[in-house]
Amino acid sequence: RGYKSVGDYMTTAPVDQGAVERSGRFVGLGKTECGIHSTRKKIKRMREEAEEVGRDFEGTTSLPCPGCDYEISPETFDEVVFGNGRENYDFLLLEFYSPLCGGCQDFAPKFKKIAKAINQRGGGRIKTGRFDITEHDVPKSGADQGITIEATPALYLVKSDVAKSG
Repeated sequence: RGYKSVGDYMTTAPVDQGAVERSGRFVGLGKTECGIHSTRKKIKRMREEAEEVGRDFEGTTSLPCPGCDYEISPETFDEVVFGNGRENYDFLLLEFYSPLCGGCQDFAPKFKKIAKAINQRGGGRIKTGRFDITEHDVPKSGADQGITIEATPALYLVKSDVAKSG
């Protein structure tokens, strides 16, 4: 009902009569409202087709965040979110997003402002990071700590002592 989507078909379950629009729609489905799962398959096919004909794959669009401290990938996830560098700051505000998601596109300028404000006022004790879920799932280490993404954008505030206890 009026939510922007990158998907080309409905990927959510109906909610109970009288329930809030987004309540319980994703429970047990392993899907998101934005259709990212079907989009990921399309991107994978496009990449494979480009490789077959020897063409470079341009990839997807991006949502740069110049004020963010980290653009996190699966390769850097453990180190930035749970790793040794965490003694340099107390909290990590972590955004999971897709540059193809309309809600993420709308939220991007706000997150940039938040990152800038944190950098100016946080005294270095709070850092910001982003993880693009367009082509990657949350690493197992994140899932083991309770990080699950059922809609984007999704924000997690990770406290360093939680990260160190894992």
